[in-house]
Amino acid sequence: MKTEDFFIILLKTIGIYTLCNCVLNNYMIVYSITEQDWRWLISFIGFTLVYIAFIIYSRKIVKVFKLTKGIETDFISFGTLSSMKILQIVFIFLGAYLLIDNAPNILIESFASLIGKAQYRSLNGLVDVSYPSQPLLPAIIKVLIGFFIIQKSRWLSGLLLQEKG
Repeated sequence: MKTEDFFIILLKTIGIYTLCNCVLNNYMIVYSITEQDWRWLISFIGFTLVYIAFIIYSRKIVKVFKLTKGIETDFISFGTLSSMKILQIVFIFLGAYLLIDNAPNILIESFASLIGKAQYRSLNGLVDVSYPSQPLLPAIIKVLIGFFIIQKSRWLSGLLLQEKG
């Protein structure tokens, strides 16, 4: 693999990871804040577009900042791994990270919700439904996205490695 290709894959990996963290960890906050102030929504969309541009224009970033300058060898040996396989591995790790990071949240919140509904009763004996179960939905969405990323890692890798003519 050429060193330029290595840096392009590295930048795309960093961009994908940062984009996932930005979007998946902040969309609920942005949604609740934008009800009062729309400028937060514009900044959230702006940051998201910057990360997407970082992923799309990684080749130009490598050339503009001359990231391959000063490296002694022109090729980095990964054995028989191609750029496609490396990106597939990255996507599988990213999907597994989303699954491993959020599956315990789903279990804990589900358990707490069930226990909370069974134990917390109001003064008149009715179940108190004010238990906050809001973190459950983002965790479920992240787990589903993790499954999708793992299942479609080859397709996503091919999508990112497509060269625009």
